[in-house]
Amino acid sequence: MRCYRYTPLSPGTQNGYIEQPIFGVFRGKPYRLRFWYGLGVNTATGAPGNCKLTLAAAGSYSTSNIIYVGGTPQGEYYLSDQTFTPSSDLRSSIRVDISCTATATVDILLDNFSLIDPLACT
Repeated sequence: MRCYRYTPLSPGTQNGYIEQPIFGVFRGKPYRLRFWYGLGVNTATGAPGNCKLTLAAAGSYSTSNIIYVGGTPQGEYYLSDQTFTPSSDLRSSIRVDISCTATATVDILLDNFSLIDPLACT
């Protein structure tokens, strides 16, 4: 059973999130974290730094837990593919916070999340 929690971004709201419960992830063990993100066709972000995604699970990321999405072309998906190493045992959720400046109007699309043991699948 999938259970997602989210807050929609609506006019005047510049922050939101999507959250997925996860279980059986252990401190200090690296995992491969992948997902696709993109901007919808009705998006006007303005400057490249105006919108960002923040991965809000405690630990280290091989690239960064912040992804700036402002200024990327609308209607195109981009892959975030990195190694995530939890700093504590996670038995609650992984969350992506979405934030934009007041000048942005956005549709942010997130798809196909996976968090796997990189040694379990080749």
